[in-house]
Amino acid sequence: GRHAHVLNEVVLVLLVSMVLSLSAALLVLHKKAGLTAPHAGLDLKPMLVLAFPILFASLGNIALSRADIWLLGIYVDETDLALYGSAARLIGLLSTPLLLASAVLAPMIVQLNKMNEKDTLQRIVQLVPTLVAVPALMAIAIFVGAGDWVLKLLYGDEFYTGAWTVLNLLAAGQVFALLAGVSIQILLMTAGQALVMGITLLATLMAIEMGFQP
Repeated sequence: GRHAHVLNEVVLVLLVSMVLSLSAALLVLHKKAGLTAPHAGLDLKPMLVLAFPILFASLGNIALSRADIWLLGIYVDETDLALYGSAARLIGLLSTPLLLASAVLAPMIVQLNKMNEKDTLQRIVQLVPTLVAVPALMAIAIFVGAGDWVLKLLYGDEFYTGAWTVLNLLAAGQVFALLAGVSIQILLMTAGQALVMGITLLATLMAIEMGFQP
């Protein structure tokens, strides 16, 4: 039907945009680092020791961030799933400032940790996430006070105002995520990648296990 056709178009647009963005990133990286150039004497073992825990932590984080939709798809009907999905998508946007802060702070964390500038590192990782969290907290306040109006405005249908309660619950969870700041990024950039992997995989398994409880 018409809705299936629109969904196919949306998925196709997302796929094409991802391919284009990744291709552009690889092209820039190739020009700067020469991905196909031989690297004689390069020891890959230390790199793999660092990379594999981050890989599994990232995979676990992806599964954890999608587990709610997968589990709800088992237990609730399409209407409730659509309401939850609309609220979850909106809350997901609030994590963008923190993600940007993590990307900006990553090289600074590595450099300051290498120089053993612990005090400076602590001040920066406290100040920057606090600053970027302010607009997100303001948005959460708006969601709590006028979430039904926001949902109707953004999605263009009265139907989505039914997600206001879910939006408030997810907003409360997002507050805790903002309070945690860039703690995960600090661990990743200071040789704590194995710990991050363990925490992420354990949290993922616990979420899935509790989701299947009667």
